[in-house]
Amino acid sequence: MLSKAPATIPLWYFDPTTAMWKEEGSAAKQGSNYVGTVKHFSFWNCDFPGNFVNLELTLQDNMGSPIVNAEVKITNAVTGAFSSGWTNSNGYVSGMVPDNATLNLEVIIKPCGISLYSQTFTTLSSSINLGEISITLPPVYLSRVIGTVLNCSNTPVCNDFVYINTGNNHVMVHTNSSGVFNANLLICNIPATATIEAYDMSNFVFGSDTTNLVAGINNLGVLSACENPVAYIQWTSTRDSVSQTFLLREPNDVLYSVHSTPFASITSVHANTVIAQNPIIVFDIIGPDSTSGSHFLGYAILASGGYGDTTVGPVPVIITKYEAVNGFVEGSFSGNFISPLRTVSCNFRVRRQK
Repeated sequence: MLSKAPATIPLWYFDPTTAMWKEEGSAAKQGSNYVGTVKHFSFWNCDFPGNFVNLELTLQDNMGSPIVNAEVKITNAVTGAFSSGWTNSNGYVSGMVPDNATLNLEVIIKPCGISLYSQTFTTLSSSINLGEISITLPPVYLSRVIGTVLNCSNTPVCNDFVYINTGNNHVMVHTNSSGVFNANLLICNIPATATIEAYDMSNFVFGSDTTNLVAGINNLGVLSACENPVAYIQWTSTRDSVSQTFLLREPNDVLYSVHSTPFASITSVHANTVIAQNPIIVFDIIGPDSTSGSHFLGYAILASGGYGDTTVGPVPVIITKYEAVNGFVEGSFSGNFISPLRTVSCNFRVRRQK
């Protein structure tokens, strides 16, 4: 796209009060970069404003089963600009695309880049649903994985998820009301060694196993979600008697804690999410490197809903576990925040990086 890059591009900053991007200034093209001057520290972006519509579709194989974790690439036929999304455990994907445009759609197996399907379509000024697209999958790339997840009491883990990692492929598969999961995976090189993690998020634990996936049916039998603790942050904001809860968790979110001592012992907790509806959460805990002594909440931010997080007075933090590097930091806090005025409560268990 460099050959089409204009001499200047608008600068935008994120306004947490309105939860909207606002245009302010511009950046000039210097070589292959854009350089601009900003007036304040915020989240900044370079963008051209445009009109978009929502696109949605569902991918299924010729047997009617959802195609999971397939890349759906959309390319503007005129500008060459493109973007991608990945199907979920139901084969569904959606996102914003330019209006009144001619677009090319491709379904690709990652990371080998094999194109399974393509079509050209046009958008108008309203949302578009391409419906269910049926694709005949090459058997050499198709691996069907089925099994049942039980918890520590040997009862089914219902409506939770199983995480399958083949190294080049990462797939989240949901269990049904009987604890059963069933999904067709697209894998470049079969057979493939896979790590299977079964989660029980009501107790924040999971179990892990390794298997060899082959083409065709792979019946994994019973998986136990009972062995290992899960890193998570559960954040609830209550404003005007209305509560909103965010749950960030491994493996679909990256959560970690780092320790630093510039003036006092500070543990920083960070959560970077890959799930669009979840926020980014960062907060500092000031206090000793142990469960004893007094701990208080320092800086905190919830990057969602336009919340700028300032506490009303000191907010104590209860630390129930503070382990060495690679272990866990666990705890909770509750207090009042402003901008806007609300009550926040948080429970967390995150891995300590340093």
